[in-house]
Amino acid sequence: MPFAVGTVTLSTGLLVRRWRPRWPHYILAVAAGMISAQVLDLAFGSATTQLDMAGRMTLDSLPLSFPDFPPDGFTEFSTAAYPAALSMAVLGLMQSAVIARSLAVKSRQSDVKFNQEALGQGLSNLLGSFFSCFTSCGSFNRSAANLAADARTPRRG
Repeated sequence: MPFAVGTVTLSTGLLVRRWRPRWPHYILAVAAGMISAQVLDLAFGSATTQLDMAGRMTLDSLPLSFPDFPPDGFTEFSTAAYPAALSMAVLGLMQSAVIARSLAVKSRQSDVKFNQEALGQGLSNLLGSFFSCFTSCGSFNRSAANLAADARTPRRG
């Protein structure tokens, strides 16, 4: 059954991209895959389909929290946390830079502002730590979908 859902998702994306190139084929493909998974699950039961569902997500606000820096064991905490935090920050920034550069070449843009990207990503991760957020960075999937759909920001017109 997972193969069937994957086939529906992939074929929907390819068909929409071919016959309706201005439509958001990524979104429609994912929606078709989700609907086909639900239909198969309802028709045959979850024991038969063996489709792993992620569950239901809510849009409740994230709890306000403050990063925990234990005063009694700060040295031990910092020895473990700082290398991991630095690694995630560097990898996220490298990924965002590669995405920005790749999409700039595809869209024929000459000025990529890496300093602006680093500042925005750093502020996002700093403020996100107070709202129980995961580390953030750029996403090639969303950016490529926006580029393929010829999406425009208010500044780009």
